[in-house]
Amino acid sequence: VLSVTPGRHVAIGVKVGPSTVSAVLTDLAATVIGRHAVPLASTEPACALAAVRAAVDELLVASGSDRADVLGVDPSTLYRREKTRD
Repeated sequence: VLSVTPGRHVAIGVKVGPSTVSAVLTDLAATVIGRHAVPLASTEPACALAAVRAAVDELLVASGSDRADVLGVDPSTLYRREKTRD
């Protein structure tokens, strides 16, 4: 049987949308510890990356977590290209 200590480490999920970057912090049992969103001024890569950094930094500060506790960050997009029928 595999056993983990849920509070020992955390993971971050990030979603980049057309106008907002949202981040969520969870423990290893997938319990949400905190959420934070920041506006996205532009979808240019440098702007989007800066918004992701800001959302993650503010999320960690608000939750009292340290970067050393983060096991990983899972990037995602809110809007995916729709498949078209031929």
